Amino acid sequence: MNTKSPTFSLPSPQNVADPASWARRILFVVTGLTPAVVTESLYALAIARKPAFIPTEIHVLTTGKGAELATRQLFAASGGHFHRIVAEYPVLGNIRFKANHITVIKDQSGRVLDDITTLQENQDAADAITDAVRRYTLDENTALHVSLAGGRKTMGFFAGYALSLFGRPQDMLSHVLVPPGVERHAEFYFPSTKQGTLISADGEEIVSATVDVLLAEIPVVRLRHGIPPALISGAGTYRSVVTAAQASLGAPSIRLDIEKRTLYCADHPVMLPNTQLALYVWLAERIKSGLGDSHVVGRGSDTAGYLSSYRHFVPEMSGEYEKVENGLKRTIEAAELRDWLREKVSRTNSVLKKTLGQELSAPYLITTFGKRPTLQYGLQLNNADILIQRQRG
Repeated sequence: MNTKSPTFSLPSPQNVADPASWARRILFVVTGLTPAVVTESLYALAIARKPAFIPTEIHVLTTGKGAELATRQLFAASGGHFHRIVAEYPVLGNIRFKANHITVIKDQSGRVLDDITTLQENQDAADAITDAVRRYTLDENTALHVSLAGGRKTMGFFAGYALSLFGRPQDMLSHVLVPPGVERHAEFYFPSTKQGTLISADGEEIVSATVDVLLAEIPVVRLRHGIPPALISGAGTYRSVVTAAQASLGAPSIRLDIEKRTLYCADHPVMLPNTQLALYVWLAERIKSGLGDSHVVGRGSDTAGYLSSYRHFVPEMSGEYEKVENGLKRTIEAAELRDWLREKVSRTNSVLKKTLGQELSAPYLITTFGKRPTLQYGLQLNNADILIQRQRG
């Protein structure tokens, strides 16, 4: 077996097809009571893999008991197995990995979970794993490699699914495979020329240096484009992120809740100012009324329809309504309705893109139809795609 440490160079610029080329490279491992999966995964990625993926840092998420084992077995002053692998393969010497890189799963009250045995603990683990993957994928200059080799089966599933939800093209998922004779062997942590012979459970002698540690890279369906920006930049539960991704895969649909003054795009709430929400309702109501489309001509439009929609949110006798009504009259008299519409459409679309993200918002944007001077605005939705809920009671 060739034990010479491989050379490694950092290509520039970063190559999406080669995660090893990224400046910051994170190995994230979910473990239970088998800390060996950390060093096994590291060996498979950085020594056995060609080209090598040498992490710049390692992070571990585990239970309370798992953290105690990992800290003791990987970082012991004498015989710590992470120190051993670095000593034997110096190319790993610059990896940032210390005891404070081991994070413990906690419940909603902050209590450390020693194991995952109840439905609520399972949900807490799912949320912790999802949030960790979300945070590691926030840095645009990072390539993340998630190993699902350790922990309970559900923990591995959550790790893989979290990468599916948040993963970018440079992020990878893998499972490390070791022969049955050394799987869960108390003394095996990586193939070592200095360890000598191990005795398997059935009495077979195994030379540590000859053990094949294989990396099974797992293709991932990437759903990040369907996650609203708020759930990418801010914390969300596993369930909420899955719900958001599922909604993005369905046909476009909107629900306009008049009483709550909220537009729901595939169940994602979008909060619009009254003037913009009235515009969206106006366009939606034209479709629902059977006019055949929601197109509004850029000049000479039926602005009474807009004011009718605006009255859903602002009383007709109020000063706010009067201000908008008079402003609209002046706009028509000055033949500037096209500019008024363009400004309202632009502001509305900006809120939709900011709330839903560029890709998810696309079916719900107010779109232009035709060409000047008869440019029109409308929605790309059908009657069946729209539900308008009026005031209750």
